[in-house]
Amino acid sequence: MRTLLLALLLALPVLAQTPKAKSVEKEGEWDVVTLESGAFAKISVPKSIKKGEQPGMVLTLHGAGGEPNQMLGYGRELAEHRGDIWVAPRGSAPTGPGFTWETAKDGKFVPEIVRYVIATYGVDPKRVVVHGFSAGGAFSCMLAPANRDLFAGIIPCAAPDIPGGRAGGDVKGLRAVVFLGSTDANFTLAPQARQAVEKLAPNVAFREITGLGHQLPDIIYLNDAINFILDATEKGDVKVLPLKAAHAMAAPKGRQGPPPAYYHIYVAWKTAKAPAGVTRNKLQAKSAADGKLSKLRKGTLTREEAVKESDDAESVEAGGAIDLDRMKGFGQKLQDKARAMKAETWELVETESGYHLVWRAKAPE
Repeated sequence: MRTLLLALLLALPVLAQTPKAKSVEKEGEWDVVTLESGAFAKISVPKSIKKGEQPGMVLTLHGAGGEPNQMLGYGRELAEHRGDIWVAPRGSAPTGPGFTWETAKDGKFVPEIVRYVIATYGVDPKRVVVHGFSAGGAFSCMLAPANRDLFAGIIPCAAPDIPGGRAGGDVKGLRAVVFLGSTDANFTLAPQARQAVEKLAPNVAFREITGLGHQLPDIIYLNDAINFILDATEKGDVKVLPLKAAHAMAAPKGRQGPPPAYYHIYVAWKTAKAPAGVTRNKLQAKSAADGKLSKLRKGTLTREEAVKESDDAESVEAGGAIDLDRMKGFGQKLQDKARAMKAETWELVETESGYHLVWRAKAPE
């Protein structure tokens, strides 16, 4: 009994810190929350979150004259891909067609929203990233250092400030990725961003987007940035990137979801639908696929080794993982065969453009 009472007493300060909601309403697929303090946010919970999974969170801050809907719309695909809850507060100061941020007022409101969502939606507190556009990016540069206990990292985009810049604050050890477009007026901060990569190494990265104006970057780049934030082994650097990403959406790091249901190795032959660079004919593709299948079944070739030789760049990026929806892109036959497969077996499926080695994992209990 004494142990239980002690545990409850120790928990009281934490419980007291969790803000209370004045109202929670629905706006389509989003939750609209107003806290007792007056803090306001819209919250998007992706359908891809599995039962029992502890999701991450992206706190996304709009620019001056913006509003939460813009940011949630931008992040919809990425939220589903990563299984992260997206939280879009609204700045307190009306300006133009929308709102902007008041340092003192929103500096109190926004951390309250973060604490509310962590407690109410079961968010993993180690996977909370703050992302801001323009004035929201500048505000994030102030917010994260002042609330180090809440954020794993910061991603300012097209912002008139960088971590450790005018906003100040202790940014040492704080993971960050700075995005600036080469045709954005704020690109004058690029030299400072490059210096920050060196000064705050290895925790800061700078991404220059060629031809991008005062806009948000390709969502694939934002996924890469979140992966950088959550992977402390990755060292910050400077990269000049094209306007549109040339690679597929990488698998989310840090997510503790269930293992993939299927793995896929694609052996294509030269057809109109084949990936660039494929030169083998159908007979050669069949021979290569049969050889891989035999080795995989005998255990003389690992799945990881085979995946590296796959002609499906997207599943290679994901370590070979593929879902039924993506399989349909190769034809209904592949999806149907995969559904009918026994668990923990490799099977070979022929489609009109190649051969597919498919592994079906055992369903989680």
